[in-house]
Amino acid sequence: MPFSTDPLNTRERITAIRSKFICSTWLVFVLATSLSAQDVLRWLELRYLFVLPESLPADYGALTSLVREALPEARHVRNEHTALFLRKHSVRQVYGISMFKSLYRDISDSALALAALLTGLNEVYLDKAEQAGAGRLSVFQAMKCGLRVDALIDERFALPENLMCLQFWIRTYPGYLNRLFYEASQVHQVSEIEYRQLFARLLNYFSQIPQAQIPLVEKTLRQQHPYAVSMSQWIVLRSDLKVTEALNTVLRTDVIPPDYPVWISKENKVFNTPVKYTKPSRRQDKDYSASSEIRHVVKRGETLTQISKKYGVTIESIQRANSLRDDKIFEGQVLVIPHRP
Repeated sequence: MPFSTDPLNTRERITAIRSKFICSTWLVFVLATSLSAQDVLRWLELRYLFVLPESLPADYGALTSLVREALPEARHVRNEHTALFLRKHSVRQVYGISMFKSLYRDISDSALALAALLTGLNEVYLDKAEQAGAGRLSVFQAMKCGLRVDALIDERFALPENLMCLQFWIRTYPGYLNRLFYEASQVHQVSEIEYRQLFARLLNYFSQIPQAQIPLVEKTLRQQHPYAVSMSQWIVLRSDLKVTEALNTVLRTDVIPPDYPVWISKENKVFNTPVKYTKPSRRQDKDYSASSEIRHVVKRGETLTQISKKYGVTIESIQRANSLRDDKIFEGQVLVIPHRP
Protein backbone atom coordinates (compact mmCIF):
# COMPACT_ATOMS: atom_id res chain seq x y z
CA MET A 1 0.00 0.00 0.00
CA PRO A 2 1.57 3.32 -1.01
CA PHE A 3 2.23 5.98 1.58
CA SER A 4 -0.73 8.31 1.99
CA THR A 5 -0.18 11.88 0.81
CA ASP A 6 -3.18 13.12 2.75
CA PRO A 7 -1.88 15.95 5.02
CA LEU A 8 -4.37 15.00 7.76
CA ASN A 9 -3.14 11.40 7.93
CA THR A 10 0.46 12.59 7.81
CA ARG A 11 -0.17 15.03 10.67
CA GLU A 12 -1.86 12.31 12.71
CA ARG A 13 1.12 9.99 12.18
CA ILE A 14 3.58 12.71 13.16
CA THR A 15 1.51 13.47 16.27
CA ALA A 16 1.40 9.78 17.21
CA ILE A 17 5.16 9.38 16.72
CA ARG A 18 5.81 12.54 18.73
CA SER A 19 3.58 11.29 21.56
CA LYS A 20 5.35 7.94 21.64
CA PHE A 21 8.73 9.68 21.66
CA ILE A 22 7.71 11.99 24.52
CA CYS A 23 6.27 9.09 26.53
CA SER A 24 9.35 6.93 26.02
CA THR A 25 11.68 9.82 26.89
CA TRP A 26 9.68 10.54 30.03
CA LEU A 27 9.77 6.86 31.01
CA VAL A 28 13.54 6.66 30.48
CA PHE A 29 14.01 9.83 32.54
CA VAL A 30 11.90 8.46 35.40
CA LEU A 31 13.75 5.14 35.39
CA ALA A 32 17.16 6.81 35.21
CA THR A 33 16.26 9.15 38.07
CA SER A 34 14.95 6.34 40.26
CA LEU A 35 17.94 4.10 39.53
CA SER A 36 20.54 6.81 40.07
CA ALA A 37 19.01 8.12 43.29
CA GLN A 38 20.74 5.48 45.37
CA ASP A 39 21.33 5.75 49.07
CA VAL A 40 24.42 7.74 49.97
CA LEU A 41 25.45 4.98 52.33
CA ARG A 42 25.35 2.20 49.74
CA TRP A 43 27.86 0.01 51.54
CA LEU A 44 25.28 -0.59 54.28
CA GLU A 45 22.98 -2.32 51.82
CA LEU A 46 25.79 -4.69 50.83
CA ARG A 47 27.29 -5.40 54.24
CA TYR A 48 24.23 -5.67 56.44
CA LEU A 49 20.75 -7.13 56.25
CA PHE A 50 18.69 -4.04 56.83
CA VAL A 51 14.87 -3.84 56.66
CA LEU A 52 13.08 -0.54 57.11
CA PRO A 53 10.19 -0.41 59.58
CA GLU A 54 6.72 0.24 58.24
CA SER A 55 6.29 3.62 59.96
CA LEU A 56 8.39 6.75 59.43
CA PRO A 57 10.59 8.05 62.23
CA ALA A 58 8.96 10.64 64.46
CA ASP A 59 11.41 13.37 63.46
CA TYR A 60 11.36 12.66 59.72
CA GLY A 61 9.12 15.65 59.00
CA ALA A 62 11.50 18.02 60.80
CA LEU A 63 14.47 16.56 58.93
CA THR A 64 12.70 16.99 55.60
CA SER A 65 11.95 20.64 56.38
CA LEU A 66 15.57 21.22 57.34
CA VAL A 67 16.76 19.69 54.06
CA ARG A 68 14.35 21.85 52.07
CA GLU A 69 15.76 24.93 53.76
CA ALA A 70 19.38 23.94 53.17
CA LEU A 71 18.98 22.85 49.53
CA PRO A 72 18.56 26.37 48.03
CA GLU A 73 21.52 27.54 50.07
CA ALA A 74 23.66 24.68 48.75
CA ARG A 75 22.69 25.63 45.21
CA HIS A 76 23.50 29.26 45.95
CA VAL A 77 27.06 28.46 47.00
CA ARG A 78 27.37 26.21 43.90
CA ASN A 79 28.34 23.16 45.89
CA GLU A 80 26.98 20.40 43.65
CA HIS A 81 28.10 17.62 46.02
CA THR A 82 26.11 18.98 48.96
CA ALA A 83 23.11 19.76 46.76
CA LEU A 84 23.15 16.21 45.38
CA PHE A 85 23.38 14.78 48.89
CA LEU A 86 20.40 16.82 50.07
CA ARG A 87 18.40 16.05 46.94
CA LYS A 88 18.77 12.31 47.64
CA HIS A 89 17.35 12.76 51.14
CA SER A 90 14.97 9.87 51.88
CA VAL A 91 13.80 7.60 54.67
CA ARG A 92 16.43 5.08 53.62
CA GLN A 93 19.14 7.69 53.92
CA VAL A 94 18.02 8.74 57.41
CA TYR A 95 18.09 5.15 58.62
CA GLY A 96 21.36 4.53 56.79
CA ILE A 97 23.05 7.37 58.67
CA SER A 98 21.38 6.21 61.87
CA MET A 99 22.85 2.74 61.39
CA PHE A 100 26.25 4.17 60.49
CA LYS A 101 26.23 6.08 63.78
CA SER A 102 25.47 2.92 65.69
CA LEU A 103 28.33 1.05 63.98
CA TYR A 104 30.96 3.78 64.28
CA ARG A 105 30.22 5.62 67.50
CA ASP A 106 33.62 7.34 67.59
CA ILE A 107 32.86 9.42 64.50
CA SER A 108 31.42 12.82 65.42
CA ASP A 109 28.62 14.67 63.65
CA SER A 110 31.14 17.37 62.73
CA ALA A 111 33.07 14.92 60.54
CA LEU A 112 29.84 13.71 58.92
CA ALA A 113 28.66 17.27 58.29
CA LEU A 114 32.00 18.37 56.85
CA ALA A 115 32.17 15.31 54.58
CA ALA A 116 28.62 16.01 53.39
CA LEU A 117 29.55 19.64 52.75
CA LEU A 118 32.67 18.75 50.75
CA THR A 119 31.57 15.75 48.68
CA GLY A 120 28.08 14.70 49.75
CA LEU A 121 29.60 11.72 51.61
CA ASN A 122 30.89 10.35 48.32
CA GLU A 123 33.42 7.70 49.40
CA VAL A 124 34.92 7.26 45.93
CA TYR A 125 35.43 11.00 45.35
CA LEU A 126 38.68 11.99 43.64
CA ASP A 127 39.57 15.46 42.34
CA LYS A 128 42.35 16.83 40.16
CA ALA A 129 44.52 17.60 43.18
CA GLU A 130 44.50 13.87 44.13
CA GLN A 131 42.32 14.55 47.17
CA ALA A 132 40.21 11.45 47.72
CA GLY A 133 37.32 10.08 49.75
CA ALA A 134 34.43 11.78 51.50
CA GLY A 135 36.78 14.03 53.46
CA ARG A 136 38.91 15.02 50.45
CA LEU A 137 42.11 13.85 52.08
CA SER A 138 45.51 14.27 50.46
CA VAL A 139 48.08 11.47 50.48
CA PHE A 140 50.05 13.28 53.19
CA GLN A 141 46.97 13.69 55.42
CA ALA A 142 45.99 10.04 55.01
CA MET A 143 49.48 8.72 55.79
CA LYS A 144 49.66 11.03 58.81
CA CYS A 145 46.59 9.18 60.12
CA GLY A 146 48.19 5.79 59.47
CA LEU A 147 46.13 4.96 56.38
CA ARG A 148 47.68 2.82 53.68
CA VAL A 149 48.14 4.53 50.32
CA ASP A 150 50.17 2.71 47.66
CA ALA A 151 49.86 1.22 44.19
CA LEU A 152 47.44 -1.53 45.33
CA ILE A 153 45.55 -0.03 48.29
CA ASP A 154 44.13 3.42 48.94
CA GLU A 155 42.33 3.45 52.30
CA ARG A 156 41.12 6.98 51.73
CA PHE A 157 38.21 5.33 49.89
CA ALA A 158 37.12 3.48 53.07
CA LEU A 159 34.49 5.80 54.57
CA PRO A 160 34.94 5.03 58.31
CA GLU A 161 38.72 5.38 58.12
CA ASN A 162 38.38 8.52 56.01
CA LEU A 163 36.01 10.18 58.48
CA MET A 164 38.19 9.23 61.44
CA CYS A 165 41.15 10.87 59.73
CA LEU A 166 39.07 13.93 58.87
CA GLN A 167 38.00 14.14 62.50
CA PHE A 168 41.64 13.94 63.57
CA TRP A 169 42.52 16.97 61.44
CA ILE A 170 39.52 18.95 62.70
CA ARG A 171 40.41 18.34 66.34
CA THR A 172 44.20 18.59 66.02
CA TYR A 173 44.42 21.74 63.89
CA PRO A 174 41.91 24.49 64.81
CA GLY A 175 42.59 26.35 61.57
CA TYR A 176 41.72 23.37 59.39
CA LEU A 177 38.05 24.34 59.01
CA ASN A 178 38.95 27.95 58.29
CA ARG A 179 41.28 26.90 55.49
CA LEU A 180 38.69 24.60 53.93
CA PHE A 181 35.97 27.25 54.01
CA TYR A 182 38.34 29.86 52.60
CA GLU A 183 39.43 27.58 49.73
CA ALA A 184 35.81 26.70 48.92
CA SER A 185 34.75 30.34 48.95
CA GLN A 186 37.57 31.24 46.55
CA VAL A 187 36.68 28.42 44.14
CA HIS A 188 32.94 29.12 44.09
CA GLN A 189 33.27 32.90 44.51
CA VAL A 190 30.98 33.15 47.53
CA SER A 191 31.53 34.41 51.02
CA GLU A 192 33.09 32.25 53.71
CA ILE A 193 30.14 33.07 55.96
CA GLU A 194 27.73 31.29 53.60
CA TYR A 195 29.79 28.12 53.78
CA ARG A 196 29.83 28.30 57.56
CA GLN A 197 26.06 28.73 57.62
CA LEU A 198 25.55 25.69 55.43
CA PHE A 199 27.97 23.67 57.57
CA ALA A 200 25.96 24.67 60.67
CA ARG A 201 22.75 23.50 59.00
CA LEU A 202 24.29 20.16 58.06
CA LEU A 203 25.69 19.76 61.56
CA ASN A 204 22.20 20.33 62.93
CA TYR A 205 20.86 17.81 60.41
CA PHE A 206 23.20 15.02 61.55
CA SER A 207 22.76 15.79 65.24
CA GLN A 208 19.00 15.24 64.94
CA ILE A 209 19.39 11.72 63.53
CA PRO A 210 19.58 9.26 66.45
CA GLN A 211 21.59 6.06 66.49
CA ALA A 212 19.85 2.97 65.17
CA GLN A 213 17.91 0.82 67.62
CA ILE A 214 17.38 -2.08 65.22
CA PRO A 215 19.40 -5.32 65.24
CA LEU A 216 22.08 -5.88 62.62
CA VAL A 217 22.63 -9.17 60.85
CA GLU A 218 26.07 -9.32 59.27
CA LYS A 219 26.14 -10.56 55.70
CA THR A 220 29.87 -10.38 55.16
CA LEU A 221 33.12 -11.72 56.53
CA ARG A 222 36.78 -10.80 56.24
CA GLN A 223 39.20 -13.10 54.44
CA GLN A 224 42.90 -12.84 53.71
CA HIS A 225 45.56 -14.89 51.94
CA PRO A 226 49.28 -15.29 52.69
CA TYR A 227 50.11 -14.32 49.10
CA ALA A 228 48.79 -11.94 46.45
CA VAL A 229 45.60 -13.17 44.75
CA SER A 230 43.84 -12.03 41.59
CA MET A 231 40.22 -11.27 42.50
CA SER A 232 38.83 -12.12 39.04
CA GLN A 233 40.56 -15.54 39.11
CA TRP A 234 39.49 -16.30 42.67
CA ILE A 235 35.80 -15.35 42.37
CA VAL A 236 33.83 -17.34 39.82
CA LEU A 237 30.57 -15.46 39.20
CA ARG A 238 30.60 -11.98 37.68
CA SER A 239 27.76 -10.86 39.98
CA ASP A 240 29.75 -11.93 43.06
CA LEU A 241 32.79 -10.12 41.65
CA LYS A 242 30.85 -6.86 41.33
CA VAL A 243 29.57 -7.15 44.91
CA THR A 244 33.09 -7.84 46.19
CA GLU A 245 34.47 -4.86 44.29
CA ALA A 246 31.75 -2.64 45.78
CA LEU A 247 32.60 -3.90 49.26
CA ASN A 248 36.32 -3.21 48.81
CA THR A 249 36.55 0.28 47.37
CA VAL A 250 40.10 0.55 48.75
CA LEU A 251 41.46 -1.82 46.09
CA ARG A 252 43.06 0.07 43.23
CA THR A 253 43.64 -2.96 41.00
CA ASP A 254 42.38 -6.51 40.55
CA VAL A 255 45.18 -7.81 42.81
CA ILE A 256 44.57 -8.39 46.53
CA PRO A 257 47.83 -7.78 48.44
CA PRO A 258 49.21 -10.55 50.68
CA ASP A 259 47.75 -10.72 54.20
CA TYR A 260 45.30 -7.89 53.47
CA PRO A 261 41.78 -8.71 54.76
CA VAL A 262 39.03 -8.08 52.23
CA TRP A 263 35.25 -8.12 52.60
CA ILE A 264 33.36 -10.93 50.87
CA SER A 265 29.66 -11.70 50.98
CA LYS A 266 28.50 -14.79 52.83
CA GLU A 267 26.17 -15.43 49.90
CA ASN A 268 29.17 -16.15 47.65
CA LYS A 269 29.44 -19.93 47.71
CA VAL A 270 31.45 -20.66 44.55
CA PHE A 271 35.16 -19.83 44.55
CA ASN A 272 38.16 -21.04 42.62
CA THR A 273 41.11 -22.32 44.61
CA PRO A 274 43.17 -19.17 45.23
CA VAL A 275 46.58 -19.37 43.60
CA LYS A 276 49.54 -17.09 44.00
CA TYR A 277 49.28 -14.14 41.63
CA THR A 278 52.02 -13.86 39.03
CA LYS A 279 52.39 -11.03 36.59
CA PRO A 280 51.18 -12.33 33.21
CA SER A 281 53.56 -12.38 30.29
CA ARG A 282 52.82 -12.30 26.57
CA ARG A 283 54.19 -15.80 26.02
CA GLN A 284 52.90 -17.58 29.12
CA ASP A 285 51.63 -20.67 27.32
CA LYS A 286 54.17 -23.47 27.92
CA ASP A 287 52.68 -25.53 25.10
CA TYR A 288 53.34 -22.93 22.47
CA SER A 289 56.23 -23.76 20.16
CA ALA A 290 57.41 -21.48 17.37
CA SER A 291 58.63 -24.44 15.31
CA SER A 292 55.26 -26.21 15.33
CA GLU A 293 52.92 -23.23 15.18
CA ILE A 294 49.76 -23.25 13.11
CA ARG A 295 48.39 -20.10 11.53
CA HIS A 296 44.64 -19.80 11.03
CA VAL A 297 42.92 -17.15 8.90
CA VAL A 298 39.61 -16.16 10.46
CA LYS A 299 36.65 -16.72 8.18
CA ARG A 300 33.45 -14.74 8.21
CA GLY A 301 31.24 -15.62 11.17
CA GLU A 302 33.89 -17.67 12.97
CA THR A 303 34.30 -17.36 16.74
CA LEU A 304 37.12 -18.23 19.13
CA THR A 305 34.99 -21.05 20.52
CA GLN A 306 34.68 -22.68 17.10
CA ILE A 307 38.39 -22.27 16.36
CA SER A 308 39.43 -23.69 19.75
CA LYS A 309 37.22 -26.76 19.21
CA LYS A 310 38.58 -27.21 15.69
CA TYR A 311 42.20 -27.39 16.86
CA GLY A 312 41.53 -28.92 20.29
CA VAL A 313 43.05 -26.09 22.34
CA THR A 314 41.60 -23.73 24.91
CA ILE A 315 40.33 -20.23 24.18
CA GLU A 316 42.69 -18.82 26.81
CA SER A 317 45.74 -20.34 25.10
CA ILE A 318 44.75 -18.76 21.77
CA GLN A 319 44.25 -15.40 23.49
CA ARG A 320 47.66 -15.62 25.18
CA ALA A 321 49.45 -16.67 22.00
CA ASN A 322 47.95 -13.71 20.11
CA SER A 323 47.91 -11.15 22.97
CA LEU A 324 44.11 -10.81 22.73
CA ARG A 325 42.46 -8.89 25.54
CA ASP A 326 38.98 -10.28 24.81
CA ASP A 327 37.23 -12.78 22.55
CA LYS A 328 36.63 -10.34 19.67
CA ILE A 329 38.13 -11.38 16.31
CA PHE A 330 37.50 -10.15 12.76
CA GLU A 331 37.39 -11.62 9.28
CA GLY A 332 40.82 -12.04 7.69
CA GLN A 333 42.69 -11.91 11.00
CA VAL A 334 45.63 -14.33 11.22
CA LEU A 335 45.72 -16.23 14.52
CA VAL A 336 48.61 -18.28 15.86
CA ILE A 337 47.28 -21.60 17.16
CA PRO A 338 49.48 -22.94 19.98
CA HIS A 339 50.73 -26.52 19.87
CA ARG A 340 48.28 -28.97 21.44
CA PRO A 341 49.79 -30.96 24.33
